[in-house]
Amino acid sequence: MAGGYLCVTCKETFTSDHAFRMHRTGEYGKALYQGSRLLGYAPHTRRCMSQEEMSAAGMVKHPGSGRWSTGLFPVGGFPIKGDAQETVEIP
Repeated sequence: MAGGYLCVTCKETFTSDHAFRMHRTGEYGKALYQGSRLLGYAPHTRRCMSQEEMSAAGMVKHPGSGRWSTGLFPVGGFPIKGDAQETVEIP
């Protein structure tokens, strides 16, 4: 897939590595120690966000490509002088 990032878990595509990482939530399994001895690791809670969670986080799914972006830039690119574009609000 040229120019995008595919999540092999949820099969969604992203416009950047940052957008890909943004859609992952939860913690990695933390190391469990007794004194200085490693006992093992707690279960991890890492998972992909749902489409609703990504939208609530301000991410945008672009209609043309179907790829998710961070929502930090205007949808469809930056406006050309005098051209109105739909933009994403950043809370």
